[in-house]
Amino acid sequence: MALVSGGYELSVVLKDTGGNTTNMKYDLTAVTAAAAETDALAIIAVLNPITDATIVGYRVSHKFVEDDFSYPAAAEVEKKASIVSLIDGESVKTCNVKIPAPNVGIFMGTSGEAFNIVDVADVALGSYLAVFQTAGEATISDGEVMGDPLRGKRITIGSRKG
Repeated sequence: MALVSGGYELSVVLKDTGGNTTNMKYDLTAVTAAAAETDALAIIAVLNPITDATIVGYRVSHKFVEDDFSYPAAAEVEKKASIVSLIDGESVKTCNVKIPAPNVGIFMGTSGEAFNIVDVADVALGSYLAVFQTAGEATISDGEVMGDPLRGKRITIGSRKG
């Protein structure tokens, strides 16, 4: 199993008079990044005259897909690990990172109360959270980075899918 190129995608963000936002997605036929950029501009050029909404931004993405997909044995994306941390350099402002279908290994135990408490000292979890910390590859929001995690717990979000 491997993640392989799945082509390119254009996502256009539009905003209406009331401030409502919608996204339009296009699977592009381009086979190179340069061609995808050119095609994106062509689509925007013909979309703009036919919508009263304002195009406020767009994104061209290179998609990757699993070439040998199979369903996991017992994963539920409605179950999440919710980790709270202070924003780096702040004393009160916090952020929250949610991980869907969390592996039991990032919790304090496999049963009882420990089953629902995230082990914020877990090495694998720490490697993931480092992505959002100083010198990491991503930010939490508004360019902010997270400090050390404070606590975490298992949560379940509502779903009508099953």
